[in-house]
Amino acid sequence: MYFSSCITNPNIIIKPLNEIIEKFIEYGFDGIDLPCNEQLFPLKSIKNILESYSNIKIPEITAMISTSLDLIHPDEKMRMKAINYIKRCIDYAAELNVNLTHMCFITFEENLTRNTREKLEKIAISAIKNCALYAEKMNVKLLIEPLYKGDVSLINRCEQAIELWCKALNIDESTFMNQNQFGLLQDIYHMHCEEIDLLSTIKKYNKITYHMHLADHLRGLDFTRPDSKFVKDAIKLLKHLNYSYYVSFETFDKSVSFDTLKNSLKILKS
Repeated sequence: MYFSSCITNPNIIIKPLNEIIEKFIEYGFDGIDLPCNEQLFPLKSIKNILESYSNIKIPEITAMISTSLDLIHPDEKMRMKAINYIKRCIDYAAELNVNLTHMCFITFEENLTRNTREKLEKIAISAIKNCALYAEKMNVKLLIEPLYKGDVSLINRCEQAIELWCKALNIDESTFMNQNQFGLLQDIYHMHCEEIDLLSTIKKYNKITYHMHLADHLRGLDFTRPDSKFVKDAIKLLKHLNYSYYVSFETFDKSVSFDTLKNSLKILKS
């Protein structure tokens, strides 16, 4: 198991990439999740910077999905904008030899309440199929991240993601569980909120989980809280399962700083 962090936090993402990388190396992170945002991180300059740091990895290209990039938007032009962004994330990953990115189905409340789930799932299946074909062509592993209901999403549980993957790829669950082109990005906090049994779900889908997000409460990384025991239990299980990919901090909280990441990693490793 390796440790990384997303850098989409407001206090971190504005810093020069070389400064972020040097801090992460100093703190003992194994990797840094790089957002697909060419305005902040243009590919050419990113490549030059990364060549200077051989002792830290980019495990995943983070897709910065929001309601403005809605894969199940009722307007086709808006949907295609989101699909094309995921394809750009795939390109970004391929260019940087990262070969891992993800998609998620955040939308706006009215879209969920005004349309049947069946209708929205058909739209989602079409989007998944479109992005999956492109990911396969570019030899990039594509994941789906289930979100929690506070994010207003079509997919809140791992089983929902697997069901849509299977429909989009026209395969059964057994076949899906034995391929390695597509899979899950699990988020331990989201799962703590949404799954019936967090640990059983981690164990069930461990084989096709290639990246993990981690927080212990809404956008937080305070693993010393009394109600954060689920984080400790999840990490212990992942070690037992010999999980060999990255666990990545993810927070958008404005109070999170470099020191927060440093202290949180120290606690987690202990």
